[in-house]
Amino acid sequence: MVELGEYKKSVKILDTVIQEEDDQVESWYLLGFCLCKVEKFQNARECVDNVRKLIQKQKITNEEFIVATDELEG
Repeated sequence: MVELGEYKKSVKILDTVIQEEDDQVESWYLLGFCLCKVEKFQNARECVDNVRKLIQKQKITNEEFIVATDELEG
């Protein structure tokens, strides 16, 4: 759905995914991305904060992912 630009639908799906398993860093990132696209910036900021916490907690070293998160925040 994200790739098709269906951001509102994606938000609903990702919310469900995160409710079931809230430690999936990619889901949090995609939710933040989609929320930015639908101009829900405060909610997107909360997602970015969760992504950063999970990056530290899970010791993620994927530089591309970290840079993408930085860009999402900016």
